[in-house]
Amino acid sequence: KLIKENHLNSNLSNFNKGQESIEYNEGVLAFFDNINPIAKEKEVELKHYILTSGFREYIYQLPIAKHFSKIFGSILDLDEENNILSMKKHMTYRMKIESIKEINTGNGKKDADCTNTVYIGDGLTDKYAMEFVHENGGKTIFVHQPGASMDVYNQLNQNSIVDFCLEANYNSEKDIFKTICNIMNTV
Repeated sequence: KLIKENHLNSNLSNFNKGQESIEYNEGVLAFFDNINPIAKEKEVELKHYILTSGFREYIYQLPIAKHFSKIFGSILDLDEENNILSMKKHMTYRMKIESIKEINTGNGKKDADCTNTVYIGDGLTDKYAMEFVHENGGKTIFVHQPGASMDVYNQLNQNSIVDFCLEANYNSEKDIFKTICNIMNTV
């Protein structure tokens, strides 16, 4: 929309405009610098991944991208000058599950072994991935904005696949941070 409204060409550099106006969830930018030393102290190998229906190329340009071992998402088809030709691959719910399996095998586990896995999701596109993680020994966290309707959570959790439903605040004194620390205590 930003590209069309401003009559910009469909180059990747234009596609990435507007990133400075992103409003991150409270505490998310400091979360990784706060949680990683705790994991190290507990001798827990902590890795972070993004599985998104959004565009991987966009996420790679964000300041938080440096904290992730790998980013899985929809992929743009680009020419040699980074002009966007089309969408090469759309991240579907099945592909999120395949990405989790790839993460597991890449970490020396069986593809369906989600023990010591925490999946944080915020929408219906996370349903099948959360179900997969939950049913295969991992923990799932649904995050929501303060005061938001709980309709999405209620739809997601019809089969009791959500272990924790928490406000999307990643500050070290808030529930997400404390919950992940508690989960690390069980590893």
